[in-house]
Amino acid sequence: MRQRPFLRGPLDMAWLRAAMQLRGSALAVAIQILFIAGLKRTSTVRVRLASIPISRSAAARGLTRLERADLVRVQRTTGHWPTVTILEVRDE
Repeated sequence: MRQRPFLRGPLDMAWLRAAMQLRGSALAVAIQILFIAGLKRTSTVRVRLASIPISRSAAARGLTRLERADLVRVQRTTGHWPTVTILEVRDE
């Protein structure tokens, strides 16, 4: 039997809670970013927005919301998947 995908921990719950407070598809995009980062064991990953089970435009809006909330830094290049770096949550 094939093992199902899972999120690799430890997860920064402050970061995840901040993502949960954002509107729309931000949480779905955040979970996909965390999943890929866990697989690659790095905080900077390339994200194929079409792999998230929502429309590509909704995924792009979710990524923008994460970026505006200072949860990720995004490098966009025409014709390539965005490169996303997970940032530390600022203590308030």
